[in-house]
Amino acid sequence: SFPETKHLALLAKPLVSRGTLNFSPPDKLAIRTTDPKPEAVVVDGDWVSRTVDGKTRSIQLSAQPEAAGIIEGIRGALSGNRTALDTHYQLSVSGQANQWQMSLVPRDSRVRKLVQRIVMEGKQNLITRITTEMADGDRSVMDVTPKP
Repeated sequence: SFPETKHLALLAKPLVSRGTLNFSPPDKLAIRTTDPKPEAVVVDGDWVSRTVDGKTRSIQLSAQPEAAGIIEGIRGALSGNRTALDTHYQLSVSGQANQWQMSLVPRDSRVRKLVQRIVMEGKQNLITRITTEMADGDRSVMDVTPKP
């Protein structure tokens, strides 16, 4: 489960949402927001679907390199796929096993127009926080609580 806090230039206060994040290796990722408004983003292989208000829209990731770059960073980190991370990002890691930080800077200039950097923090093999810094200055912080 997660709370996610979005700091957006257009809003006076941060926007907080809650939901669940599930990953099934090698490439299925589901982010379901329950509050303040139900929404689901499901990535399965080369397809991503977004459902809001009962309406689903799907796109093929290979046709959207900007979206693919962002998704591959998250999936690569969750699966421990160093090759995928190195393909899409300049990677730097700091810390120790009990508290680490990994910074991902997009290699593709099209992705960098959207995302400046993704920073993941964790303990051992668990990701506990995902911070996405957008190129326009907006920022999203997702605190991830692993399933028991």
